[in-house]
Amino acid sequence: MQITSATFPKSYGSVGIGTGSNIGATRVASDTPAASSTPSSVPVSKAAGQAAREKLDADYAKAASQGTRIVADTANGGRHLDVSSLTDEELAAAAKGDGFSSDESLTAKAALAGRMWATLAPFEGNPRGSAAAVKSLFPALSPAVRSALGWTEATLTGSDAVIRNFGGAPKESEQDTILEKLRKSLQSPGALKFDASLLAVRGGTVDLTA
Repeated sequence: MQITSATFPKSYGSVGIGTGSNIGATRVASDTPAASSTPSSVPVSKAAGQAAREKLDADYAKAASQGTRIVADTANGGRHLDVSSLTDEELAAAAKGDGFSSDESLTAKAALAGRMWATLAPFEGNPRGSAAAVKSLFPALSPAVRSALGWTEATLTGSDAVIRNFGGAPKESEQDTILEKLRKSLQSPGALKFDASLLAVRGGTVDLTA
């Protein structure tokens, strides 16, 4: 599924993809950082960045061999950049912008957003469950992926507020259900690939006296 834009709840971050530019034509050299809203203080793996660059370059070459071009807006021909083969860490490296064009960075952010939505899909329509799931998922994602998603300590604070407003801390049985749904979502090909062993046992609970 090609994602052209995504808007999240305020505490979960937001991303959009611009239209009308030729990604292949605007791709910058690997030593030219693109503008990015991702905090520069969060390190990303050099290997992940190199792997992402190689996969994207391979897709540009593939498009050329097929007689087409990579574009952000396909209204006048061409096709979108295919980032489906990139791991979460590779997408996070591209999203950071160092050595990637702004279009590539936004495409990577949108792809991660899509994976985040797929991971949280079992909680759709359930603000309390979604917030508790985010709190449990937070420590199971790498700092680079959290940064690319726009998840910070404010995300946890916002989740706590939602949980308080929708009935208070989940009971143990409810939290077990949340963790089980997250583990099942891990098996989805379109979801984030997180370390399930790091899922917080009581990740959805909050201190109601705070």
